[in-house]
Amino acid sequence: MRALPRASACCAIWKSSPRGSRRTTRGCLIGDFSLETAQASELLRQRLAEIFADWLKPFAACIAAAQQAGTIPARFAPDDLAEFLLASWQGAILA
Repeated sequence: MRALPRASACCAIWKSSPRGSRRTTRGCLIGDFSLETAQASELLRQRLAEIFADWLKPFAACIAAAQQAGTIPARFAPDDLAEFLLASWQGAILA
């Protein structure tokens, strides 16, 4: 990836997801499931946390590459920015 297409790469990651591609019409299955069941089962809560962590990886990798290219300021850790973006996205979907 070149420096400027980094944002496009992150958008492509989002568009390839079920919610981003508009294949779903009501919320996010994992987000909804997390809200409704995570309190009931520690095992389930751990698995949902693992899924969320897996979702962060492509965003963090894209952000890190953009920071190395100088496209995105490196003030924040890529993992922190990825978590913020994904949590914000989930919040918007579940709102």
